[in-house]
Amino acid sequence: MKRTILATLLFLVPAAVAALDFQHSDDGYTDASRLTVAERAAVSVLTDVGAVSGNPDGSFAAGRTLNRAEFLKIALLGKGEPELDIGDSDDCFPDVPSDVWFSSYICFAKSKGIVQGNPDGLYHPERAVNYAEATKILVELAGYELPQPAPTERWAWYTGYLRAAAEHGVELPNNVDAGHELTRGQMARLAAAFVAEAEGELEEYRDAERGEFDEASSSSSFSSSTSSSSVSSSSSVSSMSSSLSSSSVSTALYPAKNSFLLAGERTPLILGGTIVSEEEASKLRAVRLTLRREIASIDKVFFVDAAGATIAELIPATNNNDDKRKWEALTPAGEYTFGANAPTKVGIVFHLKAKGSGGGSNQLVETESFQIQTEGATTGNTKYLFTDVQVYPIHQTAFGRLTRATSTLPTSGTVQAGTQRQIAAVKVMAKTATGGTVRLLGVEFLVTVADASMSNIKIGDASKNLLADCGLDKQERIVISCGSLPENLSVILEAGLTVSVYADVAATGPGNGQLSLTLEDRGRIGDIGSFMWGDESGQFTWIEEGVPFGGNVTWTVTK
Repeated sequence: MKRTILATLLFLVPAAVAALDFQHSDDGYTDASRLTVAERAAVSVLTDVGAVSGNPDGSFAAGRTLNRAEFLKIALLGKGEPELDIGDSDDCFPDVPSDVWFSSYICFAKSKGIVQGNPDGLYHPERAVNYAEATKILVELAGYELPQPAPTERWAWYTGYLRAAAEHGVELPNNVDAGHELTRGQMARLAAAFVAEAEGELEEYRDAERGEFDEASSSSSFSSSTSSSSVSSSSSVSSMSSSLSSSSVSTALYPAKNSFLLAGERTPLILGGTIVSEEEASKLRAVRLTLRREIASIDKVFFVDAAGATIAELIPATNNNDDKRKWEALTPAGEYTFGANAPTKVGIVFHLKAKGSGGGSNQLVETESFQIQTEGATTGNTKYLFTDVQVYPIHQTAFGRLTRATSTLPTSGTVQAGTQRQIAAVKVMAKTATGGTVRLLGVEFLVTVADASMSNIKIGDASKNLLADCGLDKQERIVISCGSLPENLSVILEAGLTVSVYADVAATGPGNGQLSLTLEDRGRIGDIGSFMWGDESGQFTWIEEGVPFGGNVTWTVTK
């Protein structure tokens, strides 16, 4: 495994440790069962390498914020080099006297150029650490090279650090704002990613964040604890969870997936997951959503529960919202309450403007940040609750979507050598928004051949003499690419559209040949799949999960 300055300076990892522990070390915390799957992986890593330990009451308290002094101690804890003398401080900042517990950590970091303090000359150890500050410290310790702005660009002081983290894949997956005050759970996820990257195990760590572990090394205690954490201790949330498991509406809502968002309709879940209000019930005070870009098609934004019922409606934020990306709901305390230690599913859905009334197509919908602010029902303290799923799907607005794209032929058969033999047939179906039209624009097949050949390939309907040419690409693998359909045979009507592929085929060996065609890939945003389609405004190259897709046929070619 690779070693960097982070491994020797940030966390002391014993040489005998062969791999990071993603599953076990957090079991000693009294609130381990209330950690999300991603937090459990992170806390396990940091506990395993000696960077964190519990609070005096034995809890980890992932939902609490931490201050600048606490974070710096965690960042330096475990350092094994002799120049860090915990008992030696030199009043390096006016507000860091030598006799306080954190002075050695701060003064050491200053001497190494890791921290410089604020413009007022103070360190402000009491302030909550934000994402930009934490990332800067971790990037400095990791020794990453900072990217530089173009001559025409002006960056904030933290931009290079955030981009360096992103280049190494160690940024927080939910893309929080630079000034966001980190919770202990978020801090753990960020710091653990740096450790995993330094140890060459970042991919394994990201799998662990999603709950994907090597089966041979999975822990029964982890499985048991995780299972128990999904059981609500609140009757109101228990009924909600019951509704979630039995309701077809809820099953369709969660989890959020990459989706097409149809004009004039209520969308599928944009983002969502489970939140837990630790230790006490929490009264909802605010919900804030920031998108990566303005989406003019949005009519309304809703914060919803497990059944899709509206908890609060968000409106455009009134402050610092010139680009119209920010939405918020401010609610009176007590209007909605999350039970203490009760897992609760929540999410965001939109209602889009109709076509002709401001609704648009082919707009990318990406979430930059999502925040739930609450007030402790007992303490009155401000708390921020975060979903266990913080990797947000990307969506596209559209005036329609495919609902089926499959082969209609048997999986095997015999075709005699000759001209214009049918070798494939596919059926596509679509749902359209009001006033929308969906057209099939192209189809691509992966082909394997043995002792056979194809030529003069066409797509369409031979019985109606509606045919268009297809290409045959043999560079890396054999692909039939039908990039256009006859004009009168492309609109997908209510009953669907079936088109066939024809070719001149021959057996080229001493006996029979073999020819196989496969619809291989449903694609994804930015990645071309087997079908290309459009809605008269945008063109799309992917099909959603859950849509019937695919098929293959293998022909024995006889002479």
